Amino acid sequence: MNIILMANGFPPELTSTRLNFEMAKELSQRGHRVQVVTVLPRKRYSDVSETRGGRMIRRETLTETLVVLRVGFRLSLGEGLASRAAQYLLMPFYQAIGVLVSPRPDVILCESPPLLAGISAWFVSRVKRTKFAIRIQDIHPDVLEETGLIKSGLLISVMRMIERFVYKKSALVTTISPAYEERIRSKGVNRDKVKYIPNWADDQRIRPDKAGELRRRLNLSDAFVITYAGTMSWFQDLETVLEAAKIVGKNPRIRFLLIGDGALKNGLTRKAEQLHTKNVTFLPFQNREIYYDTIASSDVCLVSLKKAVTTPEMPSKVLEIMMAGTPILANVPQRSDISLVVRDADCGIVIEPENPMEFVKAVTWLYDNRIGLREAGLRGRRYASERFSLHSSISNLEKELTNLNSQALPSTSH
Repeated sequence: MNIILMANGFPPELTSTRLNFEMAKELSQRGHRVQVVTVLPRKRYSDVSETRGGRMIRRETLTETLVVLRVGFRLSLGEGLASRAAQYLLMPFYQAIGVLVSPRPDVILCESPPLLAGISAWFVSRVKRTKFAIRIQDIHPDVLEETGLIKSGLLISVMRMIERFVYKKSALVTTISPAYEERIRSKGVNRDKVKYIPNWADDQRIRPDKAGELRRRLNLSDAFVITYAGTMSWFQDLETVLEAAKIVGKNPRIRFLLIGDGALKNGLTRKAEQLHTKNVTFLPFQNREIYYDTIASSDVCLVSLKKAVTTPEMPSKVLEIMMAGTPILANVPQRSDISLVVRDADCGIVIEPENPMEFVKAVTWLYDNRIGLREAGLRGRRYASERFSLHSSISNLEKELTNLNSQALPSTSH
């Protein structure tokens, strides 16, 4: 098949773009011709400093069967709501241009959010006379409404109209958890075209027992290190982490690493200064190898979500942590997908978010029982290897895309 992947980001960005890279690489290695249409690496999420010239379209040939088309100009916007909204408007526009100047594919695969990516995919699929599928990584506008980020009833209504339109016009909708699958089906979407295909972690690349180069550089070799690595935005309950860190600070061996960036990072660093926490270290996003080394060499890794996040959530970092053989402290709603997986795998503990004293109790228990944590982490790796491997997820995706390609195009007469 000839596949176009409309991607929100792609390496050298240091965020979860590794999913797009691994998916494109694996599909191309299976004999498919894959073209990734994306934007320039965003400076905030990458260590690339060059401007790469002033061209609107840049083509990068990675292999004979894998090409990256970067469209537009560098998005140097910040992480506030207005900047994020601007990115969500510009990305689908740039992606549409990239698809329009490309040869006709057999299938177009886009990811959402942003919600408007589905509109772009529908439009270019009509022009190219092909079918499009959509990968749902987060359900918009549900999470935006439930967390109070968007309060305008009119805007929510418009977004729901777009959501219904995209689900109706897409030939395939894939979700990253069974709970996502059920929620989308509950919106009236044809059950047969909604498929659960989880995100994955590469069990060959992510290994336990890493050397801990970053720990060594930070003089943390003898410390009990709890690491959070990811986006620092409105959805994560990182304020509670800082309040708890202040309380457990009397134990000098317990240290927190907060790695990443996002809209709330500056506010979090100010809060840490106000609390006079001496056991919290903030770092920017790290390259993939350092990131894997760090989560594998940490004593515990943290996953955190606020109570208001009632939509199903399964960040890919959960699977990476499990594959790294590191136990998880899940500071998440009790009925979340993360909570269910951590409990089912018996690879960590789950606490209700926004409760600093519960967080302190959990950290103290983990520290006191640190000798037995290794086995909990290995249980997580075994669980992830059986259910969330790169090979199995891409095999399922390949099967669905092949089935889609074999179907006739729907009538466009009306």
